[in-house]
Amino acid sequence: MENNPNDLQNSVLQTVQPTKKKGVSQKVLLIIIAILLFLLLILALFFMYKNGTFDTLFNKKTVLLQEDEGEDITDQNKEENNKPKETPYEGETVKALLPDGWSIEEYYDGEGTDSLVEDAVYEGFTGLKIKKGTEEIFSVRAVSGIGFIGCPMYAKFSDYNPSHLELNQSMADEIGEPMNITDYTSTQYSEFKWLDRDFRRIGLTYFYDEEPNNDYFEAPCVSGVLTIDGLNFTDTDGFTGEAYFYGASMNASEEDLLVVDKILDSMTLQK
Repeated sequence: MENNPNDLQNSVLQTVQPTKKKGVSQKVLLIIIAILLFLLLILALFFMYKNGTFDTLFNKKTVLLQEDEGEDITDQNKEENNKPKETPYEGETVKALLPDGWSIEEYYDGEGTDSLVEDAVYEGFTGLKIKKGTEEIFSVRAVSGIGFIGCPMYAKFSDYNPSHLELNQSMADEIGEPMNITDYTSTQYSEFKWLDRDFRRIGLTYFYDEEPNNDYFEAPCVSGVLTIDGLNFTDTDGFTGEAYFYGASMNASEEDLLVVDKILDSMTLQK
């Protein structure tokens, strides 16, 4: 049987047809590139070490870290140095903390006040002054022979007690005296505690809460006068006085008054 020429040609073509070679996968190429980069990094570090560049960079970073730490320590020292130093004051009647340049003077037996009855002899605590250098900033002065009626000025804060206001209004109406209400509900104030009483100060005017331990601030109808348990004086007739004028000097600055607030807040009675 004769062979078909076409079948023979196809057989030859199939025999000599080249097979496809498998190419290198992308994953293998990435691994090879990573290995080459790692070797280059090792080589670069080796040359840096040989040339001393590595040590220079390391030392520079160390110096920068030390400088940053030094700056932090310096800043802390500056803050501590800027804080006003306070010195304990130990008097016969009171004790407190005083910033540098400030002092307290206590007065007894009629001294330190001009609000006592003349020609009378007094014994006991009659005055106190807080000074900045030689300048008087705040004072407490014994007073006798005075009285108040009605409610000359009622300080109304945002946390006032309506019942307290109504009581004072009724007392003023009963004696036929006008009651002047000053609205401080939107006024900023400095607040501190002085000898276990809550105080508020607006400028040169001081107020204290005469009914403590509740949710209200109930200021008395007369500002600038107070009585404090443990502070008193007696006269020749045996009368015991407990009333004191108190307040800041007219020329005191707000900056100095804030210092006085802190001094009063630290003040306690000697036991």
